[in-house]
Amino acid sequence: MLRDKADWAADRIKAAMKGTETVQVNLDKPIPVLIFYTTAVVLARDEVEFFDDVYGYDKDLAQTLAKGYPYPG
Repeated sequence: MLRDKADWAADRIKAAMKGTETVQVNLDKPIPVLIFYTTAVVLARDEVEFFDDVYGYDKDLAQTLAKGYPYPG
């Protein structure tokens, strides 16, 4: 992301990553970001691991799925 920013050499990037202060860098071009929230994952050993639903989305999802197809978009 910082490849074209001459003032952001590898040393400065590493220092910022290890620092305790938040650093804002305005990019020349926006980059797409996907935020994926999940409370269950399948591990490499085909085991399922569950996590606390800190946002309470599982309840809403369960209610929506209980209504059956077609699901709202």
